[in-house]
Amino acid sequence: MIAYAEEKRAEGMIVGEIRRARVIAQELFCSDLSLEEITKYTRLPLEEVKYLHSITMMSSKEIKPALAKALADGDSASFIELLRGYVLTHDILDACSQAELDHAIIYNAIRDGNVALDALCKIMKVFS
Repeated sequence: MIAYAEEKRAEGMIVGEIRRARVIAQELFCSDLSLEEITKYTRLPLEEVKYLHSITMMSSKEIKPALAKALADGDSASFIELLRGYVLTHDILDACSQAELDHAIIYNAIRDGNVALDALCKIMKVFS
């Protein structure tokens, strides 16, 4: 991501625009658009869109190890991106109620990118 961000910054696309494009791409995966159309719309490279698609469409069995790896690596951006992709494509309300977690905590984490430790523990519990 960093190399891509540096390349796009040189082209005049700032990091905030890249993040917004990535969020838009994840939201568009739920539409009828092809990956190529999403690439044209977001101006992200096809490889980037394919990567985002793969993490967005992860199953519930795949998401927990990926989230745990992002945490272990200290990669908060990847953690939030994985969580956002999963939330966009899966119904998590039932899992949240089972883990006694207010779904607003997850949505706030996705929106703000800032998660308190107790909320983080509860989020990981949802995927166990």
